[in-house]
Amino acid sequence: MGGRRKGLLISAVLGLLLLGAVVWMAHPGDILARMGVLGAGGIAALVFNGVLSFSCGVEGWRWLLHAQGIRAPFPSVFRVMSGGYALGYSIPSCNLAGEPVRALWASREFSAPGHKVVAAIVLEKVLLAAGTAGILFWAGAVGLRGELPSALRQGVFSLAGAAAFIAGATIVGSTRRNPWALRCLAFARRFLPRWAFLERGNEALLEVKSALQRALSGHREAVAKAAGFVALMFCLNALAPFIFFALAYGRILSAEELAVFLALGNLSSLLFWLTPGGIGVAEGAYVGIFKIMGLPIDGAVTFALAQRVAVLPVVALGFFYLSRQGVIELWKWRHGNAGSNCF
Repeated sequence: MGGRRKGLLISAVLGLLLLGAVVWMAHPGDILARMGVLGAGGIAALVFNGVLSFSCGVEGWRWLLHAQGIRAPFPSVFRVMSGGYALGYSIPSCNLAGEPVRALWASREFSAPGHKVVAAIVLEKVLLAAGTAGILFWAGAVGLRGELPSALRQGVFSLAGAAAFIAGATIVGSTRRNPWALRCLAFARRFLPRWAFLERGNEALLEVKSALQRALSGHREAVAKAAGFVALMFCLNALAPFIFFALAYGRILSAEELAVFLALGNLSSLLFWLTPGGIGVAEGAYVGIFKIMGLPIDGAVTFALAQRVAVLPVVALGFFYLSRQGVIELWKWRHGNAGSNCF
């Protein structure tokens, strides 16, 4: 067994053990009772909300592709993006494992240059970072006024600042003549042999940078529409705890409670990449959040499991599309087009 497969297996086993421990602590009977209160209608509402949220993200990326001059129909973009999401969800990698497959698949599906597809993905990550920063700053201003220890409050603002810095540095760097990524590569090349892939890396960065420049300067309407759909995706994600608490607890979250929940959820999500799909880790993180909010931990496990059910349709569809497309065929296509302007 290869090192990567062994690491994935160990991560999955540890996640399942952690999940079993959390379920045991929360008492399986209490979890089933809470799930019964939530009901089939509540689970269906969460599934619908999850699929709708993902679809907004798909539409946002479709407009970013449009800003690169790539005309792509929604069903095709959904197919490509769900395949990449399913792979990233299943492999511990901060949801980045599926991005190379998404880029290759989109380049092949839409007959588009690789640097334009990568530029659309980079700009999508910038919008996601900006949205995360906005939520965390709002949460820190509204919901964390004395509600939490100062150290935790500082962690929220630090994460918000880091997300805002990444988004701002990428946008500013892409508009400069000599962005920071090229400077870092040029500095590293002073101490390395003249490898061909380093030369190609420099060219690729220039191509991506030029594509970002064109999108931000010449296609602002498409980028603005993409930002609107990403913002709508964040709103729908925030709606999930509203639905759960309304149906499982019969209570409506106040703005302060929602702010605390979203802030702590974003902080804990930094650890979700440790196991496939964050299994075990997410449940443990939500247990801590529910304890801080003074709620029984059976609700935390129920919410985490309901969230897994909500993303299951997208993950299942993604793997179905991947099985039809074939990851190996994508890599063969990549090597077969090594001299082209794709990848």
